[in-house]
Order: sequence, then C-alpha cells, then structure tokens
Amino acid sequence: MKSFRSYIKNHLILLSVLAGLFLVTLVVLFFVEKETRSSTNNLRTQLGTINQLVAATHEVTRTGTPETRANFNRAVTSARERLPQGSFSDEIESGLRILQTNADPEKKYLLINPLGTLARELSSRYYSLQRIHNMVLIGFGSILTFLLLFVLILTFQIHREYSRYVLRTGELMGSIRNLLDSEERIDKFSPRWQEELDLLNAAGAIEEIHRSNLELSEHPVYGTLEAFIPKVRAILSKSVPCDRLAVAFIDNSDHIIAESASSNLKSAYLEPGFVSLISETSLGEILETRQSRVINDLVHYYEHVHQSLATELILQEGVQSNLTIPIEIRGNILGFLFLSSVEKNAFTQEHVKYAERVLNLLKQNLFFHYIIQQIVAQTTSAFVSLMERKDNETSLHITRMSSYSYVIARELTKSDSNVSPMLIREIFWFAPLHDIGKIGVPDAILQKNSGLELDERKIIEEHVTIGLEVIRSMNKGINNILELTMLNTAENIIASHHEKYDGTGYPRGLSGEEIPIEGRIIALADVFDALTSKRPYKEAYPISKALEIIQSSIGTHFDPRVHQAFLEAMPEIRKIYNRYKEI
Repeated sequence: MKSFRSYIKNHLILLSVLAGLFLVTLVVLFFVEKETRSSTNNLRTQLGTINQLVAATHEVTRTGTPETRANFNRAVTSARERLPQGSFSDEIESGLRILQTNADPEKKYLLINPLGTLARELSSRYYSLQRIHNMVLIGFGSILTFLLLFVLILTFQIHREYSRYVLRTGELMGSIRNLLDSEERIDKFSPRWQEELDLLNAAGAIEEIHRSNLELSEHPVYGTLEAFIPKVRAILSKSVPCDRLAVAFIDNSDHIIAESASSNLKSAYLEPGFVSLISETSLGEILETRQSRVINDLVHYYEHVHQSLATELILQEGVQSNLTIPIEIRGNILGFLFLSSVEKNAFTQEHVKYAERVLNLLKQNLFFHYIIQQIVAQTTSAFVSLMERKDNETSLHITRMSSYSYVIARELTKSDSNVSPMLIREIFWFAPLHDIGKIGVPDAILQKNSGLELDERKIIEEHVTIGLEVIRSMNKGINNILELTMLNTAENIIASHHEKYDGTGYPRGLSGEEIPIEGRIIALADVFDALTSKRPYKEAYPISKALEIIQSSIGTHFDPRVHQAFLEAMPEIRKIYNRYKEI
C-alpha cells in the first residue's frame, strides 16, 4: 500500500518541476518575443528607408532641382547606413550612379525596379517573420496553458487527498474519543494510504485494550480465580499467543505454589497445587530484576540453561515458549503470571507490554486472592495446631491425609469432569479441618485409650455438628462482608466425611451420590491413614493389610469410583506415606 507522505512528496516534486518548466518557458518566450520583435522592427525600418529612397528617386527625376538632388543624396546615404552591408545589388548600385549624375526621368526605372524587388524581398521576410512570431506565441501559449492546467490539476488532487486524509483522521480520532466516552465501536473504513492503515491498526489496538479493560472491569473483584483466569486468557489470546495461562503465589517459606491455570492443551501435567522451592526454579532472577522474562525456546532453555520439574512438566504439555510477569504490589512480588505458547519464538516486546498492561488491571483481584490464600492457610494452620493439643492426631497425620485426599481427587479428574482444579485445591486446603469439631469434645472422651461407651460415642459423633457450626458461622460472616461463599467445600468435608456409601454413616445417613464427592474422598483417605498409623489402642497396619480392609468395605463404606482412583494413585500415595510416616 502506498504512503500518503510519499504521494504528497512525489506530487510536490512534480509540481515543482512543472512550475520550473513554466518559468523557463516564460523566460524563453520573453527572449524569443524580444528577438522576433527586434527583427521585425529592423525589417520595418529597412522597408521605410527603401520607400524613402524610392520617393526621393521619383522627386529628383521629376524636378531635378539642387534641393531634390540633395534630398536624393541624403536618402542614398541614409539607405547605405540603415540597410545591412551588401543589401544593394549591382543593378541598384548602377542605377544610383546614373541618377546621381543624370536625373533623366527616363532613367529612374533603372533604380526603381531593382528597389521594388528589394522591397518585396524585405516585405516577404517581414511577413514570414511575423507568421513565425505568431506561431511561436501560439506554441508557447499552449505550452504555458498546458503547464498551468497541469499545475492546477495537481494542486486540486493534492488538496483533495489531503482534505480526505485529514477528514478521515479527524473522524478516526473522534471515534476513539467516543469509544473512551462510551461503548461505541470505532468507525472503520477502507484505507487508501499506509498511514491510514497504520492509524486504523493503532485505533484497533486502542479499541481492543479498551474492550479488554471493560471486560475485566465487569468481572467481580471477589470472584474466584478459577472463573477469572479463563476469562483473562480469552482476552489475552486476542492479542498475545496464550495457549496456557497460569498464576502462582509465593508463600512465607519461599515456596512457589501453582494456584490456577487455564489451558487449551490436551494434557495437564503442571496442576494447581504444585509446590516447589523458588531456589529450585529460575524465578529467583525475576525476583532480583523485577522485570518480565521471555523464553522463546523452552527446550533449549531446559537443556542448556536451567532444569526444573515445573519446566519439565509444561514441556510435556507441549509448551515451547513462555512469558513470565512478576505480580508486584506495594513493592513486594507476591507471585507470577505465566503465559505459554506451543510455538517457538512466540512472544515479542509488544506482547510483553500488552500483557503487563492487562496484569496492572488484574492486580487488585490477584491481591485479593493472595490475601484469601494467606488467611485460609493461617486459619487452617491455627485450627490444626489447636487440635493437636486436644487430640492424639499429629500434624503428620494431617499432612498425610490432606496429601492422600489431594492425589485421589486429582486422579478422579480423569473420569469425573465435576472434580475441578478449584475443588482439588480446596480439598487440599480444607481436609485438615475435617475433625475441627473435636475441639468441643471433652478431653476425657477424646483421649480415652480404651473402647468408648455408647453415650461417649454419641458425644464423639457430635464433633461433626460442632465443626459444621464453626465453619458455617465463618462462611456466613465472610459472605456478609465479601458476598463470597468460600468455605462451602470445608462445610461439605466436615458434614459428610463420616457418611457411608450404603447410608449407614452419620450424621444424616446420606448414601451414594447424595454424599458430596469431597466427603467420599476424605472418608477413604482418613481411614487409610488411621489404618496405617500407630494409635494408643493399636499398632500401624501394613499397607497391604490396610488395602484388604478397605477392599472389604467397597460399596458399603466407600465409593467404588473413589476407591478405583485411590488404587490408581497408589504409587504416589506410597511416596507420601514414606515421606511423612511417623518413626
């Protein structure tokens, strides 16, 4: 597409050339006119001189007086001076000599006839020169008219295109102002010039950013990351390569925790809840520079620069390029936003700038979720610490049971689409609270080493109701302030982890699918850990024995689907057991 600047430049050059030709033509015309006029004047003078000589000849031959002879001689002298040398032929010269000595009237024709011939020659030359002069005037006049017309046409075209360009630019600027003032779309037009195309592209980018801002601003600040991140990825994908978008936060122990991800990739290996020390990753350099980082060849980076489990996992997902942006709030880096693409060399500096602008709009939302994470983590930790003072269960039991629940839930995602990444994370968060109600059970019953009486067992079973009241009260208070029910999963865990699949559990006697999936998962994980752990009233069973006992309760106590996921996750469950078992 042609440039308007080049168009104007070329036309101005052509206009300058035409103006120059116009001036040159005027100058040439001036000199031609001057020379032609001088020549015609000379010829007219020469004709006048000959006419005077002819008249003097007639007068001297008629009277022959001394006076007319003197006039004749002066006319001859004047003719010789005014006419070019050699103008008089031999016949004229002979006639002059004869008449100067003998002014016989019969002799005048000896001079009159050749003078007439000369006069006719000069007259012919004069009229011929006049015709040439007129043709030159007409020719130069035509040229000047053509040049002037061409200049006017060029000037009109330049003015027309310039006016059209200015008008369209003004309309485009007006559309941008209207866009910022309301939700109108920018009026598009078919560009004629490269500058118009560039302006349209720039206006389109402004419109896209504005639309993104509006879309992001319409999302409630207190929504969930799971609902928010897919929407952000959809917006980013319009302007930035983004096959995968993820958020991770930094905890107080310098761990980086994967919080949420949205992806259009076929497989997910780096899942929410993934935890790694920052020192085991290359994110430390971003903490130092506080600048976004682009890796456009992740395979080369992994093989030659830095190897980490997180990088290995996203490579297995098919990621080839990665853009990492630090989430900095109030001078502190709380975590990172990760944009990934399956293409190499996917990200440019323009992509980085756009993604950073979007992140600036997300900071409030991300900061809210960071605070919520900290509150949940600290609250859960406080409750667990409190329970350790009352119950025989240790923090290692809480760690194992939560981890068992997490891997079972993650395995279930392969067969149950209702088990979302958010639910997996919340199961991990809130599993430690499953027996929080035991805080209201008397120590004498809770720490009794022998078997429980029927009334004591009923008191123990009340811990579900007590725990549910505590968490439900917290959830209601949070909802009143933030309009967010964030402890629903915790309520389900506490209320249903003692329910049994056949309906013989407590407190409500739910059965089958009536029991929330998180309750069914916690029930199996809790029993497995109880069986494989030492208690004051029993020794720890081997894993094989625990599996036999659990197998015998499939369909009665435990959900068959949850049990199948438990078995498929057994290699990882064994690793958790060996890592956190009590010596």
